[in-house]
Amino acid sequence: MALQVSEERETVGSDRTVSDQPTWRRSSRCVTEHHCVEFTLMGDGVALRNSQRPMDMLLIRRSRWSALVAAIRAGAFDAPAADA
Repeated sequence: MALQVSEERETVGSDRTVSDQPTWRRSSRCVTEHHCVEFTLMGDGVALRNSQRPMDMLLIRRSRWSALVAAIRAGAFDAPAADA
């Protein structure tokens, strides 16, 4: 199944209107146009891509996306504190 890709991008939390094309979102902590993970909702899944390679995407189920977001918010991927 081929995915239709729009180059429209949106920062998470912005007030832009969503069109009928996928709206790619990225973290507000992404301060450059490159090296960002972007995502968009597609049907029953979520598509992820690297902003430098927009045609290469990973499609995952929404339940897996929700679990990933919950783990990130819980600090599961935070770098360990440096020893003093």
